[in-house]
Amino acid sequence: MFGVLEEGEESLAGRVLRVRREGSWRVYERLGGDGSVEASARVAAGVRILLLPYPPFLIPFQELLNCLYLRLESQVVIPDGAAVEFSVALPYDYAVVAASGGTHNLVDVFPSESGPPKMAVYGDLLEGMLCRYYKTSVDPAKPPPGAAIAKVEVVNEAGLQVVFSRIVTPRRGLRLLYEPRTGDVVASSVKMRIKGPGEAEVWLEEPYPPEGYASVPVVEREKRLLEALSARMQPKISMSWGL
Repeated sequence: MFGVLEEGEESLAGRVLRVRREGSWRVYERLGGDGSVEASARVAAGVRILLLPYPPFLIPFQELLNCLYLRLESQVVIPDGAAVEFSVALPYDYAVVAASGGTHNLVDVFPSESGPPKMAVYGDLLEGMLCRYYKTSVDPAKPPPGAAIAKVEVVNEAGLQVVFSRIVTPRRGLRLLYEPRTGDVVASSVKMRIKGPGEAEVWLEEPYPPEGYASVPVVEREKRLLEALSARMQPKISMSWGL
């Protein structure tokens, strides 16, 4: 499913991806449901066209989305001093990447859902954080289409029993690994330290690569964005507007 896009057509998330030959060029096109061309690129010889899962922050507002808001379908209850582990699903987008000589440039990106990506504000409207929003079950038997599996580790240091149903992860540090044949995707581990009632710290750790999985490269546009906005994109998020 993931990897090099060869000449031909492939249906994905309600769209058609097409690679065709035109003279010395390979032409990549994404077609909408009505057959119109929504995105295209001409690619010279020596450049590979890759289809990859990608962290869900580039659309629709690439410079504003600094976090992922996970809403758990069921509440989680943890006694004081305890630690628990479970898994969640989190979304990814589809990216078409031009790769050569160790450089990866984004050619196209679109959501894995059939409709527009969902967003939500964590906190109040003035000081809150605009996040990509996703609702997930706890310990899903299998991730839904267009979602990766992530391990979550939660430690309760609040001094009392806590109940939570929200996890807000930072953008920085979210990495994906994919299995090219099956299309299975795993994500960075989520670490959550509950510090008090309605208050927690959340950060991400690099996922351990399962056998046969490949790492999704960071595209050049994302590198430049992370460098330019490093002050806003911190590796830890303080959840202070409730859990």
